[in-house]
Amino acid sequence: MKDLFKLPYDKYYICDYNGDYNEWFYCWPKILTYQRQKEPFIHIDSDIFMWTPIPEALLKAPLVAQHKERDSNFYREVFNEIKKDNIQLPQYIMQHCIGDKYISSFNAGIIGGNDLLFLQRYINNIINFVSKNKGNLDKASRKFLYNVVFEQWLYYGMTTFEHKEVCTYYKKVITDFDMQDATVPTQTVSGIPLKYMHVMEYKDNIRCNRFIVYNMLNDFPKEYEQILTACAEIGIDCPIFSSDLVSKKSLRLEKLKSLTNLTKLESEELNAYETLKENYKNSFLKNRKELIKIQQHQIQMVKMLQNSLISDEHKIEMELSHTLKFIECKESLLDLLVFKSKHHKPSKCILWVYNPILNKVDEFVWSYKKVQFLKELLREENANLLLLQAYGKALEKDSDLNTFIRQCVFDGIINIEKK
Repeated sequence: MKDLFKLPYDKYYICDYNGDYNEWFYCWPKILTYQRQKEPFIHIDSDIFMWTPIPEALLKAPLVAQHKERDSNFYREVFNEIKKDNIQLPQYIMQHCIGDKYISSFNAGIIGGNDLLFLQRYINNIINFVSKNKGNLDKASRKFLYNVVFEQWLYYGMTTFEHKEVCTYYKKVITDFDMQDATVPTQTVSGIPLKYMHVMEYKDNIRCNRFIVYNMLNDFPKEYEQILTACAEIGIDCPIFSSDLVSKKSLRLEKLKSLTNLTKLESEELNAYETLKENYKNSFLKNRKELIKIQQHQIQMVKMLQNSLISDEHKIEMELSHTLKFIECKESLLDLLVFKSKHHKPSKCILWVYNPILNKVDEFVWSYKKVQFLKELLREENANLLLLQAYGKALEKDSDLNTFIRQCVFDGIINIEKK
């Protein structure tokens, strides 16, 4: 990655990770990386984004983790799989992790510390655990479940058994993976500046991916361009470099054909819709560079609101995006656009918003009631004050209205203008 993307790392090492365990467990390269450390260390997962330095307390701590957690659902499923596969757990895991209702663990998004002797014992115990159970693990049908067992449960069991203090980034114990304000969908439309985000299971979340793109483009434009250029050169499709000759309009059609028995009429109806959408995108291409600047300005405006750098509602206003279009279509077409979802309800319309950074038309399925609510909101005399109250120091208590406003701004449905 250093040679490919030319990212400014201080030091860079290439490690070979071979063997059965590397194929079995996605976090095995992490374990071998821990094993190679000869000095105190903190390992930070590659899907973590930090806007402030690592707290001094973590840098000085004997042992660290992201947070302590307890779970009664997924971890119980893992434990049932352990019993089914006849995997032998260390006694300290059985004693300190496995409870009647909850199974306790540490999240290893951040892990490490200054107690190198303990960390070496921890790594040795992981290797011994996997080696001891290799025969049964080989037969296990859901090997991926064991990543949390040997990396996280074992860490919790050992530290508790040895009465080791673990300094965590998040101080609260997380129950049943309810991260509340620290969940990624909430963080992407946060009303205040973020300090830390761990993507975890939200790697396919559209808002999450766009949030990362927008922040990379805004904060690290040089590195952002290097990554996109490198991807384009080796044939990885990036929307910002997509050829206008390569149409994506057939992707949904092909997916629907593979999932359902589309009639000829349905295929024609969907193809006509995708053609209209493609033409709508093309209508903005000649002004795309200018529209990218406007979109980047919107991102900057949000940052200013989050940091309470705008406090006068008379100096800003909300308005519908100039690249927004409301599309009315037949119920039969709506049914196709949501892949014939059983949850689809009638009385909905489509919102198109051209996204210049990604060079595509974003598509939203809204109820007419929601559209009407948005239009009435923008006509409110105190609409600008409501915008201010959704961000920064003015955000005393969050609400569904605040979240709705921030989502509309993030999705490009609402633009923020300076007066």
